[in-house]
Amino acid sequence: MKALRLFIPLLAVLVSGCLKLDETLSIHEDGSAAIDLSYAISEQAVNQMKTLLKVRSQMAVLSGEESQARNDHSELFLNPIEQNIRREIQKYEKFGVRIERLKVQAHDNWRQVDLKISCRILAEMAKTDLFSQYGFSLSKDSDGNYTFFRDRENSNEASSANLPDAETLKMMTPVLQGFKAVFRINTPGKILKTNAHVTDPYNALWAFDFDRSPDAIVALQDQQFSAVFEGKDKDGQKFSLPNLSRRYPAPSRVK
Repeated sequence: MKALRLFIPLLAVLVSGCLKLDETLSIHEDGSAAIDLSYAISEQAVNQMKTLLKVRSQMAVLSGEESQARNDHSELFLNPIEQNIRREIQKYEKFGVRIERLKVQAHDNWRQVDLKISCRILAEMAKTDLFSQYGFSLSKDSDGNYTFFRDRENSNEASSANLPDAETLKMMTPVLQGFKAVFRINTPGKILKTNAHVTDPYNALWAFDFDRSPDAIVALQDQQFSAVFEGKDKDGQKFSLPNLSRRYPAPSRVK
């Protein structure tokens, strides 16, 4: 059972290494935002995920966590079908969330997804369960600067204990090769401080590449994402953004 708890969330994120992902969050000074997401997933990984998700669903029923499993959006993105993704995201239109671009293509036994989602007001998107699962916190300090923060996936001692050890990673190396994930944030104000791997005045980037570093898998799960930026735009004009937490407020279920 402990092994299943380890490998199910790990594989759900990494999809046996057959995943290349590039995600950019752009926050605008008027309180709106956009997410650009492009990724490629192999058909082999999709088939593996279908089996994995079926097992996870069965386990959720047995453990009494079926309702939580139903609210998990991972299947949409790990088994990408354009009409399914479009139908699910359109449920959030009343919160100002809309699809700007969506295309799913099959090429050389890979599915390639190009998706852009925008939200009219960050505070409205924060009311959805979509945000509570994948969201972040945004807070304003006494100097008028903002802190963007997303905690690591393993943010408590119990979760950290489930991180794969060196021997496990060595065994998994053949299927993890090729995994790469890049995350960016574009900010409306100048970045003052960040733990990003690469940064310039208005954007920060975190990159995780297993082929370059065997520690990339652990690093990704243990990474905290943070950036402090000014509450003034490039023209020196002050702006005001809502204070958000990852679960702000209690998420609304969309059916």
